[in-house]
Amino acid sequence: MITASRPSSWLARALALCGLLLLGGVTAWIARPVPPPVPAAVPPPAATALPPPAAETVILCGSSMRVPIEAVVALARSKGLAVRVDYGGSETLLPRLLAGERADLAVLHDPFPEKLAAAGLLVARLDVGGLEPMLVTAPGNPLGLSGLADLARAGLRVGLPDARYSTCGEYLQARLRADRLAEGVAPRVVVEQRQHVELVTAVRVGSIDAAVVWNFVALPARPTVAAMPLPGPWPATTVAVCTLRGGEAASGRLTAAVGGEAEIARIFAANGFAAAAPNGR
Repeated sequence: MITASRPSSWLARALALCGLLLLGGVTAWIARPVPPPVPAAVPPPAATALPPPAAETVILCGSSMRVPIEAVVALARSKGLAVRVDYGGSETLLPRLLAGERADLAVLHDPFPEKLAAAGLLVARLDVGGLEPMLVTAPGNPLGLSGLADLARAGLRVGLPDARYSTCGEYLQARLRADRLAEGVAPRVVVEQRQHVELVTAVRVGSIDAAVVWNFVALPARPTVAAMPLPGPWPATTVAVCTLRGGEAASGRLTAAVGGEAEIARIFAANGFAAAAPNGR
């Protein structure tokens, strides 16, 4: 008779040991420390965008209007406005604008603003003063001069603006021809100048007896000279601050910086650009 034998004790022990090892491994894997989650990368805060600086305001200014525009620009710059000014004769600035040179404003006297308008470049104009020819002579007017006919007196030394460069000179020559005074005055003319200030200086130092200049040069020179209006009629000549096409924003910034259009006009009037009253002032 054959009987089944029991598993040997060593095999049972081996199996038990394997079970214990397996159970321990599973338990250790389950109990292992879990590393903390890695936080997602946070993008740096976006830099606050600063508004771009206002563009430079560009002005083309006739040389006759330099003094008041320098005052306007100084005031605008004191308020932080960037301004660039280019000075020249109105008759030389106009062709540059017509040729396409960029500017925000142009400060010109008649007839040049009308020419800008005809070319489609003028957006708006601020009239800031009038121009009139005035007679300048020594303080007290010792020679008793009062009109153009007096400039033909024998022995008188006269200075006139050069009609090739000066609108005042151009108007004056046309008036002398119209009044049949050109031939009588011509021999008395000892100097013709492009700059009116030089004529006033010549009267002041006594190198000439009389000169004809714009009112904005004559009036501020008092009392070192006598300045009298010349009887008209004269062509109406207005000085205008012209806003050019594309310069609307810059014009607005400049006007706001200096305190408004009335303040610009006041600065021009303070520099002799108001029309002369009858019999002088």
